[in-house]
Amino acid sequence: MGKEIQFEVPEGLHDFICAQSGAGGLYATTDEYLRDLIRRDYERQQAGRWQSLLHELEQGMEADDSDFQPLDMDAIKADAKKQASTDAA
Repeated sequence: MGKEIQFEVPEGLHDFICAQSGAGGLYATTDEYLRDLIRRDYERQQAGRWQSLLHELEQGMEADDSDFQPLDMDAIKADAKKQASTDAA
């Protein structure tokens, strides 16, 4: 099992958390409720990262051909070798 984290919450939040679990709540335990909240927040953040990436890709796909510059692999390699020799010095 995972590592334990302990923290304190104000009484009002404590009562709210407890109301979400047990006989009157949707969750069997407060731990289950809190894990679900954390999991949902994690998933929301991951989805936001994907949305950001998709936005960047869409910009490239919708760009006009004149916005792109041709790549010369020989020139890129030469620049990399030049930079490597400068860094080594």
